[in-house]
Amino acid sequence: MSTRTCLFALTVFSALVTGACATAKPSLTFQSMNLQGVDLEGATLELTYALKNPNPIGATLSRVNYALEVEGKSLVSGKPANGMKLPASGTTMLRFPARVHFAQLVPSIGALASKGSASYRAKGAVGVKTPIGVIDLPISKSGVFALPKLPTFSMGAPQIEELSLTGARLTIPMNISNSNAFALVADGLKGEVSIGGTKVGSTEVRLASPLGANATQTIALPIEIDFLSSGTAVAKLLKGGKAQVALNGSFDSGNASVPVALNQLLEFVR
Repeated sequence: MSTRTCLFALTVFSALVTGACATAKPSLTFQSMNLQGVDLEGATLELTYALKNPNPIGATLSRVNYALEVEGKSLVSGKPANGMKLPASGTTMLRFPARVHFAQLVPSIGALASKGSASYRAKGAVGVKTPIGVIDLPISKSGVFALPKLPTFSMGAPQIEELSLTGARLTIPMNISNSNAFALVADGLKGEVSIGGTKVGSTEVRLASPLGANATQTIALPIEIDFLSSGTAVAKLLKGGKAQVALNGSFDSGNASVPVALNQLLEFVR
């Protein structure tokens, strides 16, 4: 081997050794835990980590081992795919979502409020492929998250849209309050309406948007009344100004329903 070839080989070898020695270790830092898509059936619990690659060359996510437990019960969780490219001198957010079913945590929907919160624990590691080999970065995080409180309901003054000798058409304002610090999926509300103790018909409304965090949403429940079937007593109550109005039904959220039972003295307005 010539002297020139030997010098070239030595130079390349020195560069590789220097580059390997200069490779900095990536870091994995917990960023946040968020609840998403919360309804009364469950929620998506997502943990986010920041994976920092401090080196001037890109790296690869070579393996991910991740396990999540809620109240000691193992959940199936999503995770970043092996082979994900990590940019040079950059930070990549890694997200680990898992669906939590509240039926696994409480005996009934009504028990959500009394339980209040649930604990979670994440563990595992991610492997980052670098010029000096695969570096494993541990995942270890535990904490608690709030379980949703049930919404509350109240009726406003019914609006008489139309009144005739044979029937009436009303809309009843329904106030639905969400006292949670997060939005709550709301699908709809339905039930039977009574006025003065007499059933006058059914009503149903599908909600177009979730209930906002710490907010109240008002919807209008339509009701058609036939005096021939409900009786003239109801007609007299409507003309009298005030009457007991009852709603017995259910509120749908995700794949879960909760009963709604209201009975209020309300004034009818035109």
